[in-house]
Amino acid sequence: MFRRGGSRTVLKPPSFRKLETELMNKTIVVKLGGSTLGGQSGTASPDTTLQDLLRLTAEGVRVVVVHGGGNATSDLLKRLGQEPRFLNGLRITDAAALQAATMMIRGQINSDLVQSFNQASLAAATESHKATLALGMSGLDGNMLEARRETRHGDLGFVGEVVKVRVEPLAMALEWGFVPFVAPLGFAVDAEAQTYNLNADTAAAAIAAALEADACVFLTDVPGVLDGDKKTIRRLGLKSIPKLIADEVITGGMIPKVTAAAKALEGAKRVMILDGRQPNALYDAVQNYLPNGTTFVRRLEMQIKLTEPLPQNPNFAYRTDTLPKDLDILTPLFQAGYYGTIDYDWGDEAEGRALLTTDLSPEWGVFMDDYSIAAWDGDKLIGLITIVQEDSEPHLQCITNVCTLPEYRGRGVGRAMLTTALNRVLAAGFEGAKLFVTIGNDSAYRLYKSLGFVDVKTFDV
Repeated sequence: MFRRGGSRTVLKPPSFRKLETELMNKTIVVKLGGSTLGGQSGTASPDTTLQDLLRLTAEGVRVVVVHGGGNATSDLLKRLGQEPRFLNGLRITDAAALQAATMMIRGQINSDLVQSFNQASLAAATESHKATLALGMSGLDGNMLEARRETRHGDLGFVGEVVKVRVEPLAMALEWGFVPFVAPLGFAVDAEAQTYNLNADTAAAAIAAALEADACVFLTDVPGVLDGDKKTIRRLGLKSIPKLIADEVITGGMIPKVTAAAKALEGAKRVMILDGRQPNALYDAVQNYLPNGTTFVRRLEMQIKLTEPLPQNPNFAYRTDTLPKDLDILTPLFQAGYYGTIDYDWGDEAEGRALLTTDLSPEWGVFMDDYSIAAWDGDKLIGLITIVQEDSEPHLQCITNVCTLPEYRGRGVGRAMLTTALNRVLAAGFEGAKLFVTIGNDSAYRLYKSLGFVDVKTFDV
């Protein structure tokens, strides 16, 4: 990392190509709103976002934080005698507003966030675990965020859209063990050499896509994207977004956030809009795969060829058996812990039973109750696999759902259920099986690979 040059110590930047395997897919990008960590306004819950960030960095996750500050910029403009102006819901940034945004976002808010993180990290440090420190940055540093004037929504003045991300400044900061806190300002590399104010959501999305981050998380003060009945849409595919906007299900300030999420999904493996007011929302979503808001998904098809039975773990402490048709799997606890390979949501018990015990849809096929497996701890249901017979590839069984209660993950429950199901599929004379994985669920992906599943293709839903 360092080399000596005469009497000076010269810092030698790490090779970015070396980071392609070390950095990518071990990084998350977190977008914070406003000037506080987490923004728990309107609730009695203590803000846990700072705690979550510290836990994640302590566990080796590399974190990039992108923050906004529009409300604070508006307040500063008013104190300076300027009235904030908007067009189609978007801020108009004239020369005075750009100066105020630079002063507030890069100056006060960025500095306050860095100081808050560093103070908490130093206070939590021990002899065995050194503090991880934050590094304040903006998109201007190292020309990290190259931008051009945003013209798609009318004349907004010095508002920019990101056209290129130079990841080297972030890569070096992460390699040296810092947590970059990035203010959303961009720089036009042209004759004007103009600074632009950037939407923090789109800046975070561009950074996440460029880093090919393991996860991109937008923390908000709403419970995710809502459907027409004001219920949270738990999983949302890219194909659904245009229609939801056209039908005015997604409106207002959620439109640019959803658009940014779609942009992030071009490179990031998982993208989530979470309710940052909920305790430990960030940590639970990233490490426990329990997002409390909306997850934007792409899917991966995997297949396995079956030639001989898979070995069972003789030390497995729980029971696996065929899924009873009348099993009540829709208890509140199981719904709360549900994170499947294919993730279906339901509005009531009847709809849930219909999804899991009858035809899922014409393209999925017919539910195969003889091969579907449940796992038990005594009389307690702790895991579930459902299987359908597809019309498109009748020689294969299609595993559609694999889910385990959160407190039983890591105990071999999923492996035992899959092994039992696959051995039954083999005994019935099928050539193999396939499943569809929500990209970004690394623990499930590692399990499937270890059993012999191979990647076939990725696709949008």
